[in-house]
Amino acid sequence: MTGLHYRTGVRVGRVRLGIEVVALTTGALLGGSLGVGTALFALFIGQSVAISLGVLGRLTSK
Repeated sequence: MTGLHYRTGVRVGRVRLGIEVVALTTGALLGGSLGVGTALFALFIGQSVAISLGVLGRLTSK
């Protein structure tokens, strides 16, 4: 995730969103169950990670 961020310049939240959507789609195509919770997790985990990394970066830069 961070490697793709550094290589492409795309924000971490969007990279994570892309990874989760690919994983969600692959799981559904392989016959896995797709529920509301799974879809919500895939949509919102990217922003949660981006916010957490931003806070952590601010705390450790002092």
